[in-house]
Amino acid sequence: MYTISDDLPAGMTGTRFKISALRLVLLFVAWGILGSGCSKEVSQPPPRQLPAERQPNVILFMADTLQAARLGCYGYAKPTSPRIDKFAEEGVTFLNAFSQASWTRPSLIALFASIFDFNQSELYYLKNEVVLAEVLKKAGYATAGFTAGGNVHSQYGFSKGFDVYFHAEPSEEDVRSVVEETMDWLAENDEGPFFLFVHTYQTHFPYRSHPGHTELFTTGQTPPSTQLATDFNALIAANFEGAVSPGDLAAINVLYDGEVHFMDEWFGRLEDGLRESNLWDSSVVIFTSDHGEGLFEHKLFHHGNSLYNEALHVPLIIKFPQNAWKGQRVEGLVGLIDLPTTVLKYLEISPIPDTFLGKDLLPLLQGESDSINSYIYSGQERLSFEKEGKQVTHIPFINPAHGASMQSIITDRYKLIVYPVKNHVELFDLLNDPGETRNLAETEPQRVEELKKLLEKHRAKFTIIPRQQDEDPPIETAFPVELLEHLRDIGYFGAGGASE
Repeated sequence: MYTISDDLPAGMTGTRFKISALRLVLLFVAWGILGSGCSKEVSQPPPRQLPAERQPNVILFMADTLQAARLGCYGYAKPTSPRIDKFAEEGVTFLNAFSQASWTRPSLIALFASIFDFNQSELYYLKNEVVLAEVLKKAGYATAGFTAGGNVHSQYGFSKGFDVYFHAEPSEEDVRSVVEETMDWLAENDEGPFFLFVHTYQTHFPYRSHPGHTELFTTGQTPPSTQLATDFNALIAANFEGAVSPGDLAAINVLYDGEVHFMDEWFGRLEDGLRESNLWDSSVVIFTSDHGEGLFEHKLFHHGNSLYNEALHVPLIIKFPQNAWKGQRVEGLVGLIDLPTTVLKYLEISPIPDTFLGKDLLPLLQGESDSINSYIYSGQERLSFEKEGKQVTHIPFINPAHGASMQSIITDRYKLIVYPVKNHVELFDLLNDPGETRNLAETEPQRVEELKKLLEKHRAKFTIIPRQQDEDPPIETAFPVELLEHLRDIGYFGAGGASE
């Protein structure tokens, strides 16, 4: 269904209707399986050639729970992402992009509102914050969101600023529904300029087999299966046990790669439709993820329970109109929080809201600077609730060894992770140990203290004002049944809890 969210309080749903439109004919072009790299050529951007009366469209495609390391253009050897790799050749690939949290809601708050959400709410939701969609709407943009619901549902306020906000029905192929609905909308709203947010859970748990995709990554005739791929309790049990069989782990990885490949196909179909409609060249197209996924690299599945790079390092690829800055591969540190400011700067829309904390990344592309951020902050507080007089934390967000609250600082070489509840720290030399396997905290206490001071200074500077007591968060138990069921199916609400 569509939700018309104009002038409604965040989190409320309005009139629902279904647009019946003739679907655009999507071009199904043949593509070869690409190698593991993207073009490294750097070109100077051509001057803007867009008519003065027509601003570029902006399309933000977010593949939920996608490790950057599982894409060819980020070095993965397996052919998971032929269309995305080809797309990266036309755009700018940010090699060191990180989310501001390792699960969806706090990460999306940073992406939409360009703020660090330290103490806004244990439930993480948008209410009075200024978001990118609102700014673009005021600048004359049509705004539409096409999502797979769940943690990006309008109940959490993420429909703010959108004229239309669509929730796909939960399915094993939600990327298909989301892309098809997007193309339906474009068939009737292609005059522009427009801002589209396209979101899919295709690469999120549970992991399913898809004919023509999964078998590309297995040597056997039959795609592998494992209880861990669909049984969330079994998945979390493996985290607490710290053990998984080699067969189960291999099956999880094959299924995950197949999901990435299936998502990649539908990203490609969206691109084909935009090209057929003559919208591709005049659009800013952004491909990213809200966070990565733990695949037992640190004896943890899922996300929200760690700040290791498999959970924080995300793809970020931006194609500008007329392929400006085509093929650049940027090594400087960037955060998802930087996207709203960067988009508004490129579109020359001002003023940029004072509340936006992200930086403008354009100087990295224009050769004016090699580094915009000296460090990247990520973190999340525990997501808890009261049950039988005790504070209980949602199990998906518990690190079995160190608790559910965690903060990190990433510099060009080092990374510090702090677990305040357990008073534990980890220090990694990312240059010599990119897999974060050797904790140097005991051998380099001075560096730990330096980075802890930087982290504390950051939090003191950017902590937002807590909400008033009368500004109640949404009550999850009062949400629509179908939303609660979807959240439970993908490993969130109703998954159980444990005292911390």
